[in-house]
Parts: sequence; structure tokens; C-alpha cells
Amino acid sequence: MKKRMLCITINLIVILSLQMVFMLYAAGETVYTNTRWLADNLEYTNTITWDSVAGRTESFTVRMTGQGDAYPMVMNGDTIFGGFEISRMVSYAESLGKNVLAVVNADFFAQNTVPIGIVIEDGVFKSSPGGRNAVTFGYDRTVSIVEEPAVWISLLNNGGAHGASNAGKTVNMRNFNKMRSEMGGLMLYSEEFSSVSTRTSSPGWFVRFRIIEGMLSVSGTMTLEVIDTLTSEDDVDIGEGNLVLTAANASNLASEFEKFTVGDVVTLTTTCSDERLANAQFATGGGDILVSNGAITDSGS
Repeated sequence: MKKRMLCITINLIVILSLQMVFMLYAAGETVYTNTRWLADNLEYTNTITWDSVAGRTESFTVRMTGQGDAYPMVMNGDTIFGGFEISRMVSYAESLGKNVLAVVNADFFAQNTVPIGIVIEDGVFKSSPGGRNAVTFGYDRTVSIVEEPAVWISLLNNGGAHGASNAGKTVNMRNFNKMRSEMGGLMLYSEEFSSVSTRTSSPGWFVRFRIIEGMLSVSGTMTLEVIDTLTSEDDVDIGEGNLVLTAANASNLASEFEKFTVGDVVTLTTTCSDERLANAQFATGGGDILVSNGAITDSGS
């Protein structure tokens, strides 16, 4: 999974800049260097080196020097499903009123262009960690690397208009806005995943909830109402302001489907494994940690 076409078609980018240095390092004698300030706290340097073996090499550095006009943010495009090329991502950001100064690739994605790792955009939880490390950006502009973050999702049925027969029943999961697989268990979808449908292509069951109150974050609660329960051979609409819980028939989780009836009021609770994740304004997935505490890690080697 590490060698997907990240540089050709990406799902996530970091807009403006990060509080760290990104550079393609090159050996050899420096024959040219040029530095300019893109903002009062964002420095850009272009360097050309020459080596008798490697020849001409050009490298680029983007460095944030502290607080100022430039700030970091993560963008995924208009939905989780579907990739944007960098030029399209920049145009999309500008259409939202952003002044883009620098762009850096972030995370990897599967062949279906759904990000493998976590996505948090402006505090909104948009895709689960998938077992990958994460880079978080706090509201105070701090940057953190969070190892193996986890987000747990719990649905507590409080009963509804048709009686309290389902009251107290719970469903727990960790998969959110990824592609549903045959044996992958429960999956929860929001409208952030796709404006078209759940993109499922095999028989399964679905419970559609209307959001009554709350916003989906990695640490919080929401109030939902069951508005539909159904089975389908392929995909179903998610709908604006809705969530959809689903599993493929092959996962043998029909007992979870039976815990919900139209009219039930449900409390959704999310909890996460790390305070830095809970306080993140933005977050993106990452690969192996190459260096930790000044030493090359086992993954890095």
C-alpha cells in the first residue's frame, strides 16, 4: 500500500504550510540558491546542486518560522470518496476563499481513492484512522505525530415511538467512511463520504439515521433518529444530514441490524485514544515513523 500514486492523484493535502521543514535533499556542491518569503512566517528556498555522478539536482524547502499570516490546514476535497489532483485541489481551496501559499502531499489512499488514514477537517471527523499513524494540527497551531490512533464509535438505542423494546441495546464499531468489505464488519457513513451513495456493491443491510443534534467529532455525542431500515443488493443513498450504518450479508451481523426500528432515538458517542487527537483542528493519516527521539526506527530502517 505504500507505493500508491500519491504524487499523481491525491485525496489529502496540507494547504499553506506545516510547522516543519520539507525538502528533497541532494548531495553535491551548491551552485545556486534563492530564498523568498511567501508570508511573514513562511520561507521558501530553491537550491540547485551539482555532483559529478548525480549531475544537476534541484531541491525545495518550505519552512514555517512561527506564528504569523500563514497557517496549516488539511483538505480532502469535497468528499472522502474520489481523488483530486494537486491543481484541482488548489482550485477547490481557492473557491472556498483560501489563499494557497504551499501544498504538501499527505497520507496514502487505496485504489478506490479513499484515504487509508484518519481525516479531521476543522474539527469534523470525516474518516477513521484505519490503523495508521496520524499528524495532527491543533487549534493553537501545534503539530503532533500520534502513533496508532484509535476512534471508537458507540450507538446506544434509547427506544422510540413504537415502544422501548430496543432501549439499552448498543452497537460498537471503529470503521467510518471507508469502503465496506464483505467480511469487514460494521461500517458507518456520513454525507462527507459521497454525495452519490454508500458505494457498496454487494448484498447487505442498512440503517439510516437523521441527525437531530450534534456534529461528528472524534470525542463527543450526537442525537439521532432511525428513519429507515432496509436491505439492498448494492448501494443506497446517504442523504444530507444523515448517517448510514451498514454491513455486508457475508459479515453475518444481522443481529446488529435487528437492534433498530424506525422511530428509535439513538445516542452516538465517539471517544479517541489520544488527547492530541481530541484537540485537533485538522488531522491526516501518515505512514511509518522513520525517526523517533533522534534514532531511526525499525520501520525506518
